[in-house]
Amino acid sequence: MGISLVVAVMHGIIGLIFVFLLNQLNFLGDAGRAIDQVGWMLIAAIFPIQSIQFMLGPVLQGLGNFSKSNHVLIVRAISQPLLVVGLVVIGDLGLNGAIAAYLLSLAASVLIGIYGLPKLRFELNVGLQFLKLAYRFGLKSWPGTLFTKFNLRLDQLLLAPVVAPGVLGNYYLAVRFSEMPWLLPDGVGPVLAKYIAVERNSDPRLVTEKLHRLMFWTSAAACIAGALIIQPIALFLGQEYSQVAPICAGLFIGTLFFVTSKVLSKHFLATGRPGITGLVGVVGGVAALISYAILIPLYGVGGAVVATVFSYGIRTMMAVYMYVRICQGNLVNLFKFSARDFIWAYRLLFKVIRRFV
Repeated sequence: MGISLVVAVMHGIIGLIFVFLLNQLNFLGDAGRAIDQVGWMLIAAIFPIQSIQFMLGPVLQGLGNFSKSNHVLIVRAISQPLLVVGLVVIGDLGLNGAIAAYLLSLAASVLIGIYGLPKLRFELNVGLQFLKLAYRFGLKSWPGTLFTKFNLRLDQLLLAPVVAPGVLGNYYLAVRFSEMPWLLPDGVGPVLAKYIAVERNSDPRLVTEKLHRLMFWTSAAACIAGALIIQPIALFLGQEYSQVAPICAGLFIGTLFFVTSKVLSKHFLATGRPGITGLVGVVGGVAALISYAILIPLYGVGGAVVATVFSYGIRTMMAVYMYVRICQGNLVNLFKFSARDFIWAYRLLFKVIRRFV
């Protein structure tokens, strides 16, 4: 546990230095220049806490505590937009309020994650054989994770020097809202991995296909509901946030693509194919990098939305191709929802609720 905390804090410090250098080179544009001394102090606290939060998820999942792992995701996803509304819209704290909202949501999720940890000794010693195996597995899947993170946040980084801070804020809120529907597949992914690992006699493809049908169509319903309610929410926030609704509507299309790649990536990991997960992430990340670099300078926020949907689509097509070609999965069964699925989903619902709470 000790070595995980040390590595997480070190990664946070490295990330902070990187962003500070980008700002010194004026790469962050008007958004970077708008951050005052208080804002940078808040950002300095964000990076190590962010890294600890990234570390807590896998640790909790490795311990089998999926409910607390899901609590970390849910608390952050729900508290962050609520804090933004409270501190920025109602409290009128401006950019510092937005940064403080991000920091507070991170801190809340980290505290919940730490509460879910058992009483572990703080040790810096680690077995060399374990370290070797961990790095061997990590080096196969890490490139995909890295490019997935790029895919999720590179658009905002490239938009910063191109658009005004207010427009970037609209885009940020739309992104956070559009990502909520894939919290469910993200949360059940570790459960899927454990189920496949334990149930050796069952076909993991049947489990994955059934779960994908449930996750995909549940997320589709959530996206439709989100598209309907985001307009009145934007009206409540005021004229300054009028662009949130149309941006969010476009990003919901990419969300559905991302749900499929999320579930299939968990299948690859659970069946001992971390290299395929890495490949899917790299292909999606490269597609994002190219499309963002071309479309954002030309079309700003509109280009970012189109590039996001395109890159998520490429990522998902690669995941589906590898699933059908390498894993011999059934493409139709990934999406064809039947009456038996309703019965299975009804029974599963109570188990999922117990894992979440």
